[in-house]
Amino acid sequence: MSFLVVLWNLSAAAPLQVYGHDLTFPGYLLWTALIYAIFGTAFTHWIGLPLVGLNFEQQRLEADFRFQPGPVAENAEQIALLKAAAPNERGC
Repeated sequence: MSFLVVLWNLSAAAPLQVYGHDLTFPGYLLWTALIYAIFGTAFTHWIGLPLVGLNFEQQRLEADFRFQPGPVAENAEQIALLKAAAPNERGC
């Protein structure tokens, strides 16, 4: 609240000439800061909203990827006894 008072006092009036008429905007720094904050928040929300779904999808895919080796590790002995796994180039 004190920042609002400071902005209001620093910008008593901004003269603006439009078609020969003088217009004054008392507290123009305050209004500029508020408009900037509103548009900045809206823009950030517009950009960031799709990222929530993308982040969720990435974490789901990473969890599936980490889970895939689990059944192979649990059944490694049966796979080895059935010789279902092809040997690699070193014969291991």
